[in-house]
Amino acid sequence: MGKKSKKKAASAPGTSAKSVDDAAIMAQLASLPVSSLRPPSVPPTSPNLLPQVLSRVIALGETLPAALPEAEADWLTTALKVKYSLKGKQPWWWIFDDSLAAIEAELRDRSYSVLDDFLTMDHARAVAEDVKKAHAKGKLSSLGVVTDGRDGRNFSYERSEVRGDYIGWFDGNTQEGWVESGLPDYCIKVNTLVKQLAEHCTSEKGLKNIRHRSRCMVTCYPPGARYTKHVDNGGEVGNGRRITALLYLNEEWLKGDGGELSVYKRGGKDMVTSVEPKFGRVVLFWSDERVPHEVLTSMKDRFCVTIWFFDGDEYDKAKASGVVPKPTAVDTASDGANPQMNQEPALQHDPDGTTPREPGLGDVRPMVVTNEPFVDPGVEPVLTDLTLEDSPAPPPAPAPT
Repeated sequence: MGKKSKKKAASAPGTSAKSVDDAAIMAQLASLPVSSLRPPSVPPTSPNLLPQVLSRVIALGETLPAALPEAEADWLTTALKVKYSLKGKQPWWWIFDDSLAAIEAELRDRSYSVLDDFLTMDHARAVAEDVKKAHAKGKLSSLGVVTDGRDGRNFSYERSEVRGDYIGWFDGNTQEGWVESGLPDYCIKVNTLVKQLAEHCTSEKGLKNIRHRSRCMVTCYPPGARYTKHVDNGGEVGNGRRITALLYLNEEWLKGDGGELSVYKRGGKDMVTSVEPKFGRVVLFWSDERVPHEVLTSMKDRFCVTIWFFDGDEYDKAKASGVVPKPTAVDTASDGANPQMNQEPALQHDPDGTTPREPGLGDVRPMVVTNEPFVDPGVEPVLTDLTLEDSPAPPPAPAPT
């Protein structure tokens, strides 16, 4: 059997609440602040399609609509979140089969997915409080270190015009001093999301072979900091990163505060969207050349937690080749179909041994998942380490009811 550990007793969010009558859900919708529920891809001037999309997903149970007009598709994940939140299942709204299918569709069609309210407000605040304390104690002490972009082989440089954030690398466990209900629980939740999502993202460059995650990169972008356009996995030899997960921790963020994530089409010339770093928002996107992206200049402290999930086969090849998992700069002056990866001057890396380095492939961490949304009320959830060879797979999981 695989390594298992018990968590403190907790009710199962997916099963503890009584199901709310579907008609009652629609009645409650009228009292919701639709402006705050508007998906990031929907302009403020566009009509509110939430009621009609919510009606569709309620009528279909946990089956995703076969096809939706593009305008309605923009509202789909929001409608699913509202549906399960009003049923009393908000902490795990994204784990249901129709929610997972909707996230997969966004990754397939757009190469990114924005999940608002991935964490409850209390959970997000617990993570944010701990992260800000870590920054105040100097644990986010190094300027972002960026690699030579051609093949990621051990060259790096520090240049504020490329990347100006402060970073710290953490396992995300209580042994490092994190409060269990903060970053450690977030790691388990996002691990569980990616594992369950793998059953839907089964293409060659999907998630079917995810085995490891990176350490948590905790960042603070101070006023004036930015990160130029790049991909997280580029160059001639892939570094194993398959999907990137961002968690934003900026409760007081307002328009004009900057720090948006700009997402581009392959090649980096045409911008697809600009994602605001709103509190509790999780953004998933493919780590490779499918998603060039940049962080725009921040006008105030901007906090974020980044985790990368590694494809097993590509990870093994990268490790054997000595590739370090670094981002790759994108030169948009080149052919958009075959973007040139910038090769910056290779400076000696960490000559005095004091600069915290971006972890290499030997620094990946196990994927520990929970069965919490699938157990009956009063049953103690179990954690399972999926990276152990003899570790059992998580339950095929009928979605919680």
